[in-house]
Amino acid sequence: MTLPAAFRSQVSISTHCQHQQRQSISELRRIGFHDLRHTFASLLIQNGESLAYVKEQMGHHSIQVTVDIYGHLIPGSNKQAVDLKSKVVPTNLPTMKKAGVSTPA
Repeated sequence: MTLPAAFRSQVSISTHCQHQQRQSISELRRIGFHDLRHTFASLLIQNGESLAYVKEQMGHHSIQVTVDIYGHLIPGSNKQAVDLKSKVVPTNLPTMKKAGVSTPA
């Protein structure tokens, strides 16, 4: 049995689209279990949950593990460090050196 030409071209286009879709899917990065865990923890922090809560949800044995992995995601944490530095480090270092006061390196 011979198919009509119009039908054959539709089958060919459909087959081509299926091949393209399979190829696109195969090129996607595989998402592993730990990728999902990291995403979950990141979303918890983004939604304002405490690191103690994230620690419990992730099953970490200590808060230090949680801080080491997710501490960089805490909103404003870098700003607090910069604010602390500006309070601790004197802003008038050149004046102090001229006066003969030794400053820590």
